[in-house]
Amino acid sequence: MRSNVTVGPPIDLLVYAKDELRITRYRRFDAKDPDLREIHAQWEHSLRKAVLELPAIHFGESAQKRSAAP
Repeated sequence: MRSNVTVGPPIDLLVYAKDELRITRYRRFDAKDPDLREIHAQWEHSLRKAVLELPAIHFGESAQKRSAAP
């Protein structure tokens, strides 16, 4: 699922197998769906964790020296 500010519940999810046009699974998530709330909480937690684990960004003279190195 792509993140888009304008997307919100209800969210319809359907699944079909490769090379088939028959829907084999369907699910609608409304705003109060406990599974959707859990997905949201886990997604937010994972994004925050990923940001905290990004490498440090160096600014100033030392950064300029690193970018000028061969």
